[in-house]
Amino acid sequence: MLAQWAALSPYALVPQHLAELRQFKGLAFDWGEQDEFKHILVTCRMLDTELSASGIAHPAEGYEGTHGSGVMGPNGRMYQKMLPFFNRLLKFE
Repeated sequence: MLAQWAALSPYALVPQHLAELRQFKGLAFDWGEQDEFKHILVTCRMLDTELSASGIAHPAEGYEGTHGSGVMGPNGRMYQKMLPFFNRLLKFE
């Protein structure tokens, strides 16, 4: 079961999906350095490494906090990071 879980982790799937990943207009992610879900920190770093090694451009960063720290509010990641990212990359006509 653990082997199946690892084989289907996002970082493990990168080599199989390079063509699709290269078609994305953008890909970004972040993680809390003190996330309660301990696997998230490790797998996000592994995904960052795999994407970089494969030449897939992507902003990725760890932030001080837990899984839900600083998401909402005027200074939260939703308003300061996510929405500006979408605004730059998505065009609706």
